[in-house]
Amino acid sequence: MKNQPTNQLRKTSTITLVHYKDFAQHAIKETRALLMDNGWRSGLNAANLQQPTALKVAAPMKASKSYPSIDREMRSHVGTDCAAFWLNRQSQTLRSWASTELGPIRPIRINGRLAWSVSEIKNILNGASK
Repeated sequence: MKNQPTNQLRKTSTITLVHYKDFAQHAIKETRALLMDNGWRSGLNAANLQQPTALKVAAPMKASKSYPSIDREMRSHVGTDCAAFWLNRQSQTLRSWASTELGPIRPIRINGRLAWSVSEIKNILNGASK
């Protein structure tokens, strides 16, 4: 008698799995039919719908900072991120220029922070070299 509930539980679990598998296959067939009928152009197609798989979540995109146009800048010096944005370089590139003093522009240091001259950045962007 003790085995009877266990056997019944196994039968119920097996039936549940069979129903889930039938349901999943039916859902795939229906989705394929919809894709074919509607002619979706969203990148999904019948070939992409094989078996149910785990959802893949895209990594969040980094928010890009926006800076004012260099022509509208009123400050005499700007931070590394802003200067890198205008020069179309990574911030680390400008930090490397500052530490090695080999770049086309040299910053001043204010309380341990780098400040890049807006007028020198404009000269670089206009094609003038040192």
